[in-house]
Amino acid sequence: MKKFSIVVLSFVLLLSLSACTTNTPINRQPSEPTTPSAPTEPSEAPALTQADLKEIEDFLNDVENNGFVGSNCYTSPSEIELLWVFYDGAGIGLDMAQWAEGEAETVLDTVGWKDFFNSPMKITAAAANAYLLEKCGAPLSAFNNGTIPGFHYVESYDAYYTMHGDTYRKSITVESGQIDENGHYIIRYAVAYACPTGDIYTVALRKTSTGYQFISNVEEYNPDPYPIHEISADNLTVDGTKKTYKGQNITLSVPVDWFALEQHSEDGTAYFFREPTFDRCQLTFYSTGSQYARERTEAEYLELFSSSDRTDVKILSYTKETLSGYGCTKVVYSYTDDGIEYIGTRYDNVITGLCLYDFAITYPVAESERFAPVFESIIDSIVLQPY
Repeated sequence: MKKFSIVVLSFVLLLSLSACTTNTPINRQPSEPTTPSAPTEPSEAPALTQADLKEIEDFLNDVENNGFVGSNCYTSPSEIELLWVFYDGAGIGLDMAQWAEGEAETVLDTVGWKDFFNSPMKITAAAANAYLLEKCGAPLSAFNNGTIPGFHYVESYDAYYTMHGDTYRKSITVESGQIDENGHYIIRYAVAYACPTGDIYTVALRKTSTGYQFISNVEEYNPDPYPIHEISADNLTVDGTKKTYKGQNITLSVPVDWFALEQHSEDGTAYFFREPTFDRCQLTFYSTGSQYARERTEAEYLELFSSSDRTDVKILSYTKETLSGYGCTKVVYSYTDDGIEYIGTRYDNVITGLCLYDFAITYPVAESERFAPVFESIIDSIVLQPY
């Protein structure tokens, strides 16, 4: 009996080994040698379809996004100029009809405005923060220490306020586009306001579930032979609340938040010091040039003052006098533009050292109390020399 059990066990083990061998065969054949594949040439970034380009063109022309393109150039979101992003409201601006009762009076008292004579606009800090996170992936605190240049912050409403009459809107025509190796949409487009060929820019976008985020916007080509750009740091210093320009035989200072711009042309150099809140509040002066430093007739002055692409500019007054002993002419004028009354003063043929300059000052009449002393102090700082 014992011998029979051993035989049965041996037979079971033999069947088990046979089953294992059948189900998991061992391949004893040597493997085929593998040949490394030849390196592939990197393929060009895929071009976008016409439907894609039209969708992006509509996106860039939308008021919510239009402030991120055109001359608002940047290589990273932190360089975006928020004044131009929010200048036309960006789709989140609130006009006075949407303000709380008594809010307008609080804003006037806090900011120091005499009245609202342009189109007042409010953007809450919460709305601005949410908007920037959606459009460029960064909070408001990442820009200008959490401020919006050209806007005034009123703490009691946790909001920013400004007034403007003109618009920064631009007509965008997308020319081409592709997706790069990072998945970014690289879009080449033209801004048609300059001339038939248009200024050419390239914007980089990141696709999101709600649209696109802005990564960069750089200029490729500007057909304007005399572009306006910031005054060189070699001629401009910032100290405390003042921004000081030092040029040839001239030094003048403006409030630190004013724009300091210059334009070079065959007729000389024009400098612009512009208050950020009001479109037409600025000091302009020109270096010696055949176009500027000469005596003008009254008809020429009137043509100069009224030159505009609009037809609603009207000259209200004009007076002219020669500053005795200095050889320069002072012209004071006022005009209305788009229903707003402005006052201007020009000083022509101002001699400083061996240099000849023309100066022009313009600001809204309703803001005279605020801006007249500022401009007077600037002019007083210019040393007029006997002629």
